[in-house]
Amino acid sequence: MKPQRIGRYLTTDEHGFLLPDVAIENMKSPWREAVDFVTGALLARGAKAVYLRGSVPRGLAIEGVSDLDFLYLEGPDAEQAEEELFAEFEERFPFVDGLELIRFEASTLSQVFPPQTRPYFQMLLKTQSLFLAGRDIAREIAPFKMDVNLCSHVYTIEKEFAQLSDWLAEADDEEDLRATRRWFFRRLVRAGAEICVPRTGRFTRDLYLCYEDFAQLYPEQGPAMERALEGAVSGLADPLAEGALVAMVGAERARLG
Repeated sequence: MKPQRIGRYLTTDEHGFLLPDVAIENMKSPWREAVDFVTGALLARGAKAVYLRGSVPRGLAIEGVSDLDFLYLEGPDAEQAEEELFAEFEERFPFVDGLELIRFEASTLSQVFPPQTRPYFQMLLKTQSLFLAGRDIAREIAPFKMDVNLCSHVYTIEKEFAQLSDWLAEADDEEDLRATRRWFFRRLVRAGAEICVPRTGRFTRDLYLCYEDFAQLYPEQGPAMERALEGAVSGLADPLAEGALVAMVGAERARLG
């Protein structure tokens, strides 16, 4: 499957605060059943709050391409829940391209990673996540504006690239190898868009729009980012061949402060 131009940019209210582009009504069958299964399993094992972000709560999911990206406030049996969930989930919902469970603690909500000035997990919950169950702690978080606090991938992409060869070597099979390639390419495409935020004044995690923003501001590197976009969908290309692009994106992060 080739990359498709789908997606939207985050919008703001009259005060310039970002509005999350998610709604429970966007989750149609069979995605809703998969979401309900994971949510119930996490709650049963003590999760105190469960959220979902990504294409599914935005109504943009594609079978065989989209994954489920959960965030949850940990409970006493959270680690056991993850171990038990993955195998059963893959068998019951083969149309989902992976399950991501991001577990965070209450203390994590106040952790700041410079040069960001506000906590990273607060940003995820407030601007990108749909509350599903438990206590909606996002209600207690102050709103965000379009600034450096939205950016995250660009600060870690070079370190991840340095470890990538080891991660690829650890792949169990071809499917696992392609999944790792897709994961890194997605992060690279989004990192490329993040360095554009100060000049575009807009933000999205949607891959094609990320690529377009980058290619418009950095036309000489556009073909390389297009390869990354294609790799983010197919998982066929070798991300280790894109070291120059990674270095360029890393060097440009100075624009974010």
